[in-house]
Order: sequence, then structure tokens, then C-alpha cells
Amino acid sequence: MQSKSIVLVSVFVVLLAGITYGGENANSDVMATGPDEIQKKLKEFWVNTYDMPAAQSSATLIRELLAKASPDECYFGIGDARNDFSPGLDPDSCRAEGGVPKVNQAYVWGLAKSGDGLWFGTAPNVNCLVNGGYLASTEAYENEFQVCEFGSGPYSPPIPAAAGDWRPARFFVYNLRDKTLTEKTPLDPKVIQTTGIRSAGTLGNVVFLAGPAMSQEGGINLFAFNTETGDYLGSNTLLDYNNIRKWLVADGILYTAVGAEGGGAILRWMGDANDPFQFEEVGKIDADGAELAHHEGRIYVSTWGLEAGIWMSPEIPMSGLTSADSTSWTKVWKMSDYDPDPVSAATTGGGAVASFDGYLYWGTMHVPLFALRVFTMVYGTPADSAAYISAFLGTYRAISIFRGRNFGTEEQEVDVLYGLAELPAYDPETGWDIVPNNLGKEPLYGFSGFNNVFNNYTWTMAVYENQLFVGTMDWSFLLGEDLLDLAGDLPIDLVWNEFGADLFRFPSSLSPAFPEFVDGVGNYSNYGVRTMLADDALYIGSANPMNLMTDLTDDRPEGGWELMRLTKEPGCWGGDRGDVNSDGAFNVLDVVSTVRHILGIALLVDDGLCLADCNDDGAIDAYDVLGIVDVILGTGACAPGACNAKLTPAALEFLKTLDSYLSAEDYDRFMVLVKEALTPAEYRLAQNYPNPFNPVTTIEYSLPKTSKVKAEVFNVLGQIVKVLVDGEQEPGNYKVRWDGKDAASGVYFYRIDADNFSATKRMVLMK
Repeated sequence: MQSKSIVLVSVFVVLLAGITYGGENANSDVMATGPDEIQKKLKEFWVNTYDMPAAQSSATLIRELLAKASPDECYFGIGDARNDFSPGLDPDSCRAEGGVPKVNQAYVWGLAKSGDGLWFGTAPNVNCLVNGGYLASTEAYENEFQVCEFGSGPYSPPIPAAAGDWRPARFFVYNLRDKTLTEKTPLDPKVIQTTGIRSAGTLGNVVFLAGPAMSQEGGINLFAFNTETGDYLGSNTLLDYNNIRKWLVADGILYTAVGAEGGGAILRWMGDANDPFQFEEVGKIDADGAELAHHEGRIYVSTWGLEAGIWMSPEIPMSGLTSADSTSWTKVWKMSDYDPDPVSAATTGGGAVASFDGYLYWGTMHVPLFALRVFTMVYGTPADSAAYISAFLGTYRAISIFRGRNFGTEEQEVDVLYGLAELPAYDPETGWDIVPNNLGKEPLYGFSGFNNVFNNYTWTMAVYENQLFVGTMDWSFLLGEDLLDLAGDLPIDLVWNEFGADLFRFPSSLSPAFPEFVDGVGNYSNYGVRTMLADDALYIGSANPMNLMTDLTDDRPEGGWELMRLTKEPGCWGGDRGDVNSDGAFNVLDVVSTVRHILGIALLVDDGLCLADCNDDGAIDAYDVLGIVDVILGTGACAPGACNAKLTPAALEFLKTLDSYLSAEDYDRFMVLVKEALTPAEYRLAQNYPNPFNPVTTIEYSLPKTSKVKAEVFNVLGQIVKVLVDGEQEPGNYKVRWDGKDAASGVYFYRIDADNFSATKRMVLMK
């Protein structure tokens, strides 16, 4: 595999931190002095912070794949003159010629729904374009997942090497009624001047697909369609603006946020199907407008720029905002209100923003290594490797999630939901130190990145079925097998949260977020939930730049964008299970209510029955009580497939507190039920997880009685690869892990023999 150049620097740093130092002796109260001491201190800070089990998907939503990018180029190698961009490519013909089908269209970068139609535009090879544009990395590379050609691409020159992987954008509409995908790319010269359709918005019978122009004049290219007839209404370029990301309908009026010279602006659409390109500027802000939300009678906008933050409009009159309101916007929060390091704060972008349960929620965006690049521009290139590593560790950030209310008043409050109480900060006089965040607040629910250090972009938010969904970008798959090759003896849970973008769900403002998916929403090569909208379902467009993953015969998913529909199953949300009395909190009262129901003292009714069925098995029993305790103790989730149901020492201590609520007789009766429930009724061998895996997987099995157990891993030739267990074990549920770091990619089998019981299952190691 060829080098990924600058991108790989980060994983060396993070992993070496665990391998070298183990992260056991961090002391943020002591100021390090020498370069090696500073480096060690910063390494220990990150390792200690993320030394926790990886999240597991609760998956309470039903996933349906609506449409998928198809190969559009026959690829023969970097710079090969035979490389042929050809939408409608026949993959078999390409392979017959000795080429590899390549799928350039990577992102659903704009998505809007009108009637039965999902209108969207795509963008090509965006990871390559980001590496070239943000990180100035233009060294061509290829691995088994993707290729970035940069200056060796067929369009460079005249296109600069940084943008050499550009391909024309494509437009589509998916008909939900007919389940058909129709390409709508117009024969318009402006289409080939865009890097990709970065946004989509609709109102009435008009839908816009828009993106920044690549022409020398710059501007924003807008393309309009009639959603009723499907007719193309033409295109226009807004030369006064330079970027556009999201659109918002507020009180029946369509708005969008854009970038402008020296700042940004909010535009209101004033046109119709006969004259679609009429806009009025109704807001001026100090940086590129990114995301918008309608919250308590105002519009809030997150921004990108040297001082990213949140801007608030004046109260929206019944007739909507006008140009008279353009100078009445207020910046109510900025990144430096939280992050104490000036470079890190300045290189943080505003992420998704949403109104939910009385609060405004928002997140952040961080291009990996961009802050390090800016650090070297501000303070000069670090003197040696230790100082360089320290600069990376000091400026790196996973996403933070905030919420606030009462903006612009003396009662304004901002909470850190997922973030860090202390952060690295640099002083040119004294160097690096670990200092409190500028809000002086602990995160309410967890660490930055939803406890996943690789979540670097809060890409999208949407409220569906009264729940707030947050989609992220998880960049770990870009590191591929190198992540695990470098891991060495590092505890795998420290860096392993499964490849693929995460989708989290907040049930209410009183609850932490539950992980719906941490695997790219069913495709681990989807590194981003790029865009999302809520209607009769939750519609998602993915970001997936793995342009060489096109082999339908292998055991890997395919690269390129995906369009998905997620729908809620009837009944409770999995993450709400455990809040038996529906008071928005998980506490001893929920346990008491469930125990009393199990014992027949006081029966639950209506939704309480659903909420108490923690593991969604149709029965309310001791397993559910222990699942609720897991949530309260922070040791697990109360959701289908996520309830671990173990009587741990911490759980036992918690259950002893029931003495204050139950009689001694009732408590003893319940504990008998717990012990009976935790003794398996039969032998069982479960499917390993994750599967496919790289290189560690977990195998679970159950023993109803004391048994002599042998558990082994075999290859396809029947040869024993690893003996996992060989000895006598007591009744219970067991887990064993296999680390396949020394094994080749492929299919393996694992078998358990216990007394007269024997079972075998298949698993796939993917490197």
C-alpha cells in the first residue's frame, strides 16, 4: 500500500501514545517543561480521555437502501491515458479490458424532498479535493480502497493539481412512489464549472441545486427545476457570493446561508417557477454561513471562518425577514467561548444546528490536520519531531456538541453535552498545557466525538418522531488497515469504534444521545452522514469516497454515495427503554417500578410496559432490571441488542439500595429471580461481532451447567488457527476475543464443543 502522506501522521501520534506510555500516569496539574515531557503529557491526555469501551449500535430504525452510486470510469492506474470518465459504464467491459471500475461520485451533497421526489446532487472524490485544498497534499496515492490522482488526473492541467480529481457533478431525482432513480443533470456548461452540488432547497414547485463555481470569476452556481413537471428551469450565477451549504423553510419562506467577500450573508428567495433566480439579502454575518435552524421565532446560523460561531436573526415578522433586517443579526456565541487554544478555535468550523425540546443544539467541524497546518503558519515549523507531534496533539479536536437557550439575554446559557472539561492550549511563551475550557463547564454526557476520537464533523441534524438525530463524519476508515497495523499492543477499544459514520439520537433534552448506528448506517465505508431530512421517514445521503470499492463479488461493501430511508418500528424507541415512569431520567425509581411489576405488586400499564422491556424480548424480567441499572451506572445501554444483563459488583451495590423501597421479603424474592435468570437455559453460540472485522472480534457463548469447553478458530482448510478456550467452566454467559492481526484476510470458522454440545459459525476477517 502506498503512503497516505500527511493524513497518516495523525494515527501514528494517537497510537504511539498508547503503545509507548499506556496512558496511566497523566497529570494535567503539572506543567511539562522539555519537548519530550510535553509530548508525553499530551499523549497521556488523549489516551486517558478515550480509554473506554466502544459504543454499540442500538439500531432501532429500519434501514432501506433507495439508491446507490454506480461506477462511472474505467481506471487503469495513476496517470494512465486510458482512464475514461464515462457515466453509464459497463463494469464487466471495463474489467475485460484490464481496468478497474471506479465510482467517482462520492457524496450526496444536497438533498431536498418535494412531493414523492427526493432531489439531490452529488460531488466527486471529495476526500481527494479536501486533501489538496485544505492540507496542500497533492502526492498521488492508491490503495485497495481509493485512489487520488491530483496532478496526474485527466483534467490536470488545466485544473490545478489540488483539484485534479474533479469530475462533473450529477443531478438525480428518486421517486418514492415508483421507486425509480432518474438522472437530471442538465446539458448546461455551468455544471462542469462546479466542484459538486453542495446544497439543495425547495419551496412550492421549485427545487434548487447549488454549489460554488470553479471558474475564475467565482460565485455560486444555482440550478432550478420544476418539481411537478421535472422541467429544467435554467441556471444562474450569484457572483457576489462564494459558498453555499444549506437551505431552510421558516414560516413558509425559503432562506439560505452563503459566503461572501470578508464574511457571509443570509439570502431570502423572492422568485417563482417563472423567474426562479430572485434573491434578497436579509442578513450580514462575519463568516461563511453554514447551517440554519428556525428556533423560537428566529433564524440561527452556524458559520465557518477564523471566528466560527452562532448568529441570531431579529425576531421574524409575519412577512418574513427583509433587507431592512440585514444589519440586525447578532453573534451570540463563538468557538473561543469554549476552546482555550487560539489556533484550534480559529480552525474550527460550525457544524449542524437544530431546534429541539426548547434548546438550540449545534456541533462543530474539524478537518483533520488543518489546525496543525495553521499552527505551523502562525508559530513556524516545529523544531523537531517531538515538538511536531506535540503540535498535532495540542491542536487536534474531535467534534463537540453544545446546546443553549435565552440567547442575547442576561439569562443566556450554553451547555457542553459532548466535549472536554480540559483542553490543550498553546502559549508562545510557556508552550503547551492542559487547561479548563473557557466555559468552565464539564460535559453533561460524554467526551468529544460522542466518545469517539475519530468523529470530526457534526455534519447534519434533523428532528424525526420527536427525536433529535445527529449524523457525523468518522474518518477512521481513511486510515484503513494502517490503523490496526500501527495499533500494536494498544487496547483496541481505545481507538476502535467500528469504521463508518455515526448516527446518534437524543430522545429529549433530559437525555444523553443513544447510538443508532456506528457503522456507516449499514456500510462501514460510508465515512459520513452527509445530509439528512425528516418527513414521513428519515432520509439520509451518505459521504463515501472509496472509489475503488466496486467489486460485487467480494465480501466488502461498495464505495460511492448511498441514499437511504430510515423508519421507526412500531412501539418504543430503544433508547427510551428504562425510563419506566417517563420522567426523562433513569434512576432508582425506574428500577423499583420494574421490580414491583415483576413481583406482581404494582403492574405497569400502557407505555410503561414498552419502556420496561429493556432488551425488547417481549417479557419484563430480571434482565430488563439489570439493563436499566446499566444505563444508570453508565456501563451500558438499555436498548434492543444492547442490554448486557450481568450482575456486576456495581450493579449488585446499586440493587442493594432497593432496601429503602421494597420489603426484605420482596427484595429476597427478586434476587432469587435475578440469579435464576442469569443461569442460561441452554447451550448457545452467538454470531461474532463485529463481522466483518479487522482484526479483533468478540465471540459469545452460554453454558447451562458446568462443562468442559473447547473453543477454536479454523481456516477454510480446516486447520486450527487459534485455541481460544480449553478447560472446565461454570454455568453462565461468556465472551472471548480473537485478534487476527497475524492472520490473512478471508473466511474463518469458529467452533465450540461443550459436553455433548457442538456448534460452528462463519466469520470474515477484512484487512
